[in-house]
Amino acid sequence: MARLPVTPNKAKGTVGQGGVRAFLAIGGDYRTGTVPADDIVEEGRFLGLVDLYATILHVADVPLPQGEIVDTVSLVPYFADPDQPAIRPNVYTEVFTPNFDPDVGPNYTSGQRAIRRTNYKYIRWLSGAEGLFKLSEDPWETDNLLLGPSLDPDAQNALDELEQELDDLVGVCTLGQPGDPCTSSEDCCSGVCQGSTGQLTCRDPLP
Repeated sequence: MARLPVTPNKAKGTVGQGGVRAFLAIGGDYRTGTVPADDIVEEGRFLGLVDLYATILHVADVPLPQGEIVDTVSLVPYFADPDQPAIRPNVYTEVFTPNFDPDVGPNYTSGQRAIRRTNYKYIRWLSGAEGLFKLSEDPWETDNLLLGPSLDPDAQNALDELEQELDDLVGVCTLGQPGDPCTSSEDCCSGVCQGSTGQLTCRDPLP
């Protein structure tokens, strides 16, 4: 159950701050030094659960797989210098429902993708809706800047960069758009193909 200031649509199970913002504690000896208990890597030096993969391999002296695209960075440099510049320029997360079933294929009824860097976070829903939030002033994402007046230059620049970074990360969908004919959910960017027999079209799920 969400409690204010977190709202249900920004809580656990979503890409909202209430669903993805959490602390990570790492302790113990590492090689020749000890990770001090009071060293804190401040927010703004982004990391995700995927980064534990590279971190564990680094500590174990195991190289990352070669010839594969792996979105993970080692956190070991922070052990020696928690104040060093950010290793990861942004952090990405996504949620889609229902969970993917390999026997059925994508049949999502809702979904969200989010990417954040510095003060700004950009959310794109499977329905096509979008959100831009300035977390330094709006940490719980109550003010979607895209629903207000024109963006100031700083926000517009952040939007342009985050949109491009998200497109580069997940790719731009070239499948059917809402209203296009389809034969199955795999034909649609939204993952939703509905209608009567012979008149199936791609549909927008609710955000």
